[in-house]
Amino acid sequence: MHDIQKRSNGIEPCLSHFLMNGFHRESNQYSPMGLCQKGDFKSRKTVTANSEQKGDEIKQFDRSREESLGDLEQTDKRSNNMRLTIRKGHLAEIYSGMAKMLSNCWHGVRIESAPGNIRAVGTNINEAIVYEAESPENENGEGTFILPTDPLKEIVNAYGSDTVITFSDEEETIKAEWETKGLTSSLTFQSKDDFPEITIPGGIIFKPLERDRFRTEYLLCAKCTTEERTRFDLDCIVLDGENNKMVATDGRQVYGANGIAFPWKDSCFLPTGKCFPEKLLLSSGTLEAVKTEKVLVFRNRPWTYSVTPKEGSFPPIEKLAIDIGDTELLLNVSETDAEKLIELLPHLPGNKKRCWAITLEARDNLTFHGESSGTESETKGELVLTDTTWIGGPCKSVFSREFFIRALKHGFRSFRFPLEGGPIVSESETGKYIFMPMRVIDEEDPEEEASEDSQKPETVRKPTPAEVRELRIEWSRYEALWLVTEYAQSLGRAKARNSPPIATQIRFQLESVAEHLSDLTDKHDDCPCLEELLPPQDELEWEEIGDFARADGTVVTLVRSEDGFFSIQSEEEVNLTAMDVNGILEPLLSQIWKPSCLALYYNGQRWWIDTEHAITRKGKRAERQLVVGEPRPASNEFIEWEIGIFQRLIKEYGDSLPTPGLANTERRLEKLQTWLNQQAPETLDLLPLCLSLPATA
Repeated sequence: MHDIQKRSNGIEPCLSHFLMNGFHRESNQYSPMGLCQKGDFKSRKTVTANSEQKGDEIKQFDRSREESLGDLEQTDKRSNNMRLTIRKGHLAEIYSGMAKMLSNCWHGVRIESAPGNIRAVGTNINEAIVYEAESPENENGEGTFILPTDPLKEIVNAYGSDTVITFSDEEETIKAEWETKGLTSSLTFQSKDDFPEITIPGGIIFKPLERDRFRTEYLLCAKCTTEERTRFDLDCIVLDGENNKMVATDGRQVYGANGIAFPWKDSCFLPTGKCFPEKLLLSSGTLEAVKTEKVLVFRNRPWTYSVTPKEGSFPPIEKLAIDIGDTELLLNVSETDAEKLIELLPHLPGNKKRCWAITLEARDNLTFHGESSGTESETKGELVLTDTTWIGGPCKSVFSREFFIRALKHGFRSFRFPLEGGPIVSESETGKYIFMPMRVIDEEDPEEEASEDSQKPETVRKPTPAEVRELRIEWSRYEALWLVTEYAQSLGRAKARNSPPIATQIRFQLESVAEHLSDLTDKHDDCPCLEELLPPQDELEWEEIGDFARADGTVVTLVRSEDGFFSIQSEEEVNLTAMDVNGILEPLLSQIWKPSCLALYYNGQRWWIDTEHAITRKGKRAERQLVVGEPRPASNEFIEWEIGIFQRLIKEYGDSLPTPGLANTERRLEKLQTWLNQQAPETLDLLPLCLSLPATA
């Protein structure tokens, strides 16, 4: 953990001291071996400056229409008496899609035309973008020419949106002509003769990627890269086909995504911050990819992008092994507090020169502090979280709010703060995000700092390995019991729309801790195993009531158990979501004005839920809304299990629980004991409601 000093230009918290030392690159230069192989290319600037020198033999990769192997050499394919017809819309799409590439392009765009088709290629030696589309206007024209960037821009910006452009060869120049509502225009420009021939090796097969998932992970990985020069290559994303992972780091933060299937079995480095057209490839359509020995290609018709994978060394991220038992603070952020933090954390006082440093303090409350100071004033602010649960502390941690907000926006809700200022870890089923905390040192009084440095620190006895093991086991047992109580309460919350259930996230944490405990302890140790911690499951038989369509068009079936509990059956499972309550149950209950009790099944358990309609006014309009009460377990066996878990947590770790956590635990325990052996309420049968409505009868 590095220091933040007022006299410095910024903060440099780094993960390097947690990684293996001496892991250096062999060379700071590399030859782009995929798109360009021959020629003396010392750097990209050299390539650009000497691009007009003839005699260089260039090899470059991309996709040809025939997808066949051909020699990659410098040629002049511009034909005499060429006459091509291209619609302006195609040129506008080419100019917009290749905007990044055109700023550092090989002379401009190469236009290849065949009867009924058009192909455009842009390249900057290491990368290439290809656009292919049908062009019915060009029935007989055939030829190839180089369209420089400035003439392309002038044609695209000319008046008329649905204009047809005719290109013809006039000795040493190319003439473009078009007509819009009687207005005739022409443009003459010099066309370059040398441009890399773009072909593709035969026999390769593109395979699909999950576009939405890849887009989400790529955008976050790209934010975790940097172009700073270090002994590692940090300006790329690792695409690990063997372990189905994407990994990126800039030395201050690390992000790794799991469960992404790539159509190759090794790893490669995808450069970022260049010309990767994420909007063209990842916004819609079908994303496909292929990897050869020298190039990496992504395709989403009509666009194809190819790049030379970066060659170098990547930090050994696997060395960031943080023991669960070394945790100082563990917090699970609620959805309500997550939305609040995303909105309000950027507005807490803070100096941006210090990477937006913010302080999290865990004592009687969980509070974020921010402050900024000027020459004559000082501003402070704080934000208290009311719905987030945590264990550990009291402690204080300073870190970048940018990293914390980034994790929240990506769906991370659990944050682990290790002892002694270790990396902060947020983990879920789909990935892991790690970032470094900071330590602030104010140097307003150099003499005071010198006096503090002169004082000898007190000698503290380090614990023995056996003592460390016992401490880790004790924390892991504590965390496991606490997570079980969190899991029990999360089961009563239906899954929110477009987000994983809270119970699923906590179940993942619980499984990780149980696995860690099994590695630390022997069979004779008195430590809970996962099977002992999980609640009993309700096994029910279902009768189909009828089919309903969700808001997203998915068809699901309303089902009822023998004892009168209702749920929704989809292709995957029998489970009820918050979207189903709003989209299916609320319309059914629209004719019921009096309060009622519903018997529902979700998250593997049966629940009784009180509902009633509330009327709210917005100006002169009155709106009726279904209000859902607190879920009550319908199984005495489940209530007894939950009571046992809460009693065990209070008995063994009541003194360690934070004050708000202990109070919530005691309130929940009293409520469970009140519910135990209570008489079953009278519930509402949904079947008559389905038959009474014309839309559902």
